[in-house]
Amino acid sequence: MPMTHDDPLDLSALNPEQFAAVTHGAGPLLIVAGPGSGKTRVITHRIAWLVRDQGVDPGRILGVTFTNRAAREMVSRLRDLIGGLQARQLWVGTFHQLCVRMLRIRPELAKIPNRFVIVDENDQRQIVRRVTTGLRLDPRVYLPKETQREISSHKRARLTPAQFADQTQTEYDIVLARIWEAYEAEKHAAGALDFDDILIVGYRLLAGPASARLFHKKFLHTLVDEFQDVDDLQYDLVRGWSEASGNVAVVGDPDQAIYSWRGAGAHIIDRFREDHPTLSEVELNTNYRSTQEILDVANAVMLPTPGRKPRELVAVAPNGDKPRLEQLLNEGDESRFVVEQITTEERHGTHQPREVLVLYRTHAQSRTVEEALLRESIGYRIIGAPRFYEREEIRDLIAYLRLIWNSADQVAFLRVVNTPRRGVGKKSLLALTQWAAEHDRNLIEAAMFAVDRDASSISPPSVTRRAANGLRRLLEVLDRAREIQQEQPLAAALKYVIEEIQIREHIRRVHPEDAEDRWENIQELLIVAERYSDLPPSAALEAFLTDVALFSEVRESEDEHNWVTLATIHRAKGLEFPAVFVIGCEDGLLPHARSISEDNTDQIEEERRLLYVAITRAERFLYLTHTVTRTNSGPARIRELSAFLTEVPDALLKIRAVDPQSGNRGRAAERVPRLNGAESSPDTTVPGDRVEHQTFGRGTVIDVRDRNGDTEITVQFDTGNTKHLRASLAPLAKL
Repeated sequence: MPMTHDDPLDLSALNPEQFAAVTHGAGPLLIVAGPGSGKTRVITHRIAWLVRDQGVDPGRILGVTFTNRAAREMVSRLRDLIGGLQARQLWVGTFHQLCVRMLRIRPELAKIPNRFVIVDENDQRQIVRRVTTGLRLDPRVYLPKETQREISSHKRARLTPAQFADQTQTEYDIVLARIWEAYEAEKHAAGALDFDDILIVGYRLLAGPASARLFHKKFLHTLVDEFQDVDDLQYDLVRGWSEASGNVAVVGDPDQAIYSWRGAGAHIIDRFREDHPTLSEVELNTNYRSTQEILDVANAVMLPTPGRKPRELVAVAPNGDKPRLEQLLNEGDESRFVVEQITTEERHGTHQPREVLVLYRTHAQSRTVEEALLRESIGYRIIGAPRFYEREEIRDLIAYLRLIWNSADQVAFLRVVNTPRRGVGKKSLLALTQWAAEHDRNLIEAAMFAVDRDASSISPPSVTRRAANGLRRLLEVLDRAREIQQEQPLAAALKYVIEEIQIREHIRRVHPEDAEDRWENIQELLIVAERYSDLPPSAALEAFLTDVALFSEVRESEDEHNWVTLATIHRAKGLEFPAVFVIGCEDGLLPHARSISEDNTDQIEEERRLLYVAITRAERFLYLTHTVTRTNSGPARIRELSAFLTEVPDALLKIRAVDPQSGNRGRAAERVPRLNGAESSPDTTVPGDRVEHQTFGRGTVIDVRDRNGDTEITVQFDTGNTKHLRASLAPLAKL
């Protein structure tokens, strides 16, 4: 079909690299696409070019995306390019959507029921709960959510329950294999597949016996977006779809590989290169999103990456303002700066709140920003997480404090009575509730009667022995916490509850995938409680609970379309905003403290990529902030500017530093100074030195040596742990 002036498939509008990728002929193609380089446009135009200019049957083209939203966007663009009729014939969707489509067409080849059902994560946990109970196992040990997660992990490794049982050596895993086998049996009886089955069975149609490989030769062209986010099973699916034709085009960016904990990473792109030695490679480095000033900072952040092929993003947009590096006194000042900047720019008409994105490394960092926004009645939304005081672990602890303040608080009692689990089952809880209603008592009083703590001629509630023991322990914790609260600062009572109920162990069992994030939220709640230390103990708890309740009920801007957006950097992929704030650019946060330890070079470089992703979300305005001190459950600690930003030339940034004495910020500075009050240079660190690390505490240097162009400092910490730390990143201070 000849193109006209109004033809949406206008290849002349592509830049030379985009044109080369779109019109690539046969064979494998790797498109290394930097942020903002128009990769979605390239994928959709390539599909349209194959259909319209090359005459490829649209039913033999497969396009893979990672999210439903991305799939919808791709299909919408393709409708405009090739028309709705042909767009409907394409195979475009997520890995799961495409596998389900195959299985619906020929379920008999995969040896699954014709009308198989798909069980979601909640259904999976319910099945695990039932089979665990049926096997008479302790549900406190084999928690449904954690057990389901472990089963999923082993299934993605292509193991069966029998294979897993053969290779395991622990009693826990032997029992896990039994649960897994029973789980699979129940699903099979119900004709059901879980999310992992969909991919595994889908791959069976591609790599099984010749008689079952119906889809092995179906697709003449396979295209995959966000290839750096593919895991090993998904990689094998791509191989299965494309191996027969050899025509596979993948779009990825090793500089944006930030999901190694999902099994993905830049190594997938290296594997693709190794498996396709004759591939053609196109780099898309022309950026249509950001100003060159922003891209210069992003380029400088990535430049020191070991073994990285040099690449630089080049902007199409006109020049703009230099990104600002702001040093603030503490996290409160940091949040106030963010909000003041938002309101100032709104008054000046520079940008609206809806055009602002605030990014941070950990969920706990959102708390001070949320409070600052609400004080100014600025609405906000958080992507991928509830607001701070709505988070499960925070609500649990606040419920304990409410119950300490008011023992008649029925709602709080029901929330904490079995959190963490203490054996109070549904029947025992029902008995307590009915008894309380019949005798006009509250639930705490019912619990006291149930454990014989309030002797009376009234017949007590009928609860199990296990429930009675659990209730007795709960009452003891509440009583002691109430005594502490009446005599000591509020934070002391909260710390006591946290330790006595072992909430850290609880969240590790129930939420292993994000336990550390949740624990950081709890540490942030302790920081809030510390604010009330100046109040008399009798008044502190009341003031705290009142403030929390009012904070939760604050009316925000009614215009939801003009809300500021908040997110962790891991949630930032795919986002772009005119103005972006990246807060907490400090060693210990970015890079995170967990990455600054022995043999974690790969993790540190992934932290570098996180900062790169955050920076490249900004279109016109970029603000990078860090603080002199930051509170992490305890006294405020000296912080240092992120090592990644110390590598950025001063000339690329507009820098303002704070005077630690006055708290005032100057107009500019040559470089934000290191303010740890002690030398941390590897040249002056020798074995025998006493040092302090902001996360690991105090310790003794036992070895200093060169390693890969850096200095490795080995420290024996007083806690008994030994860490091998990179001098360029480790926040060490000599004592």
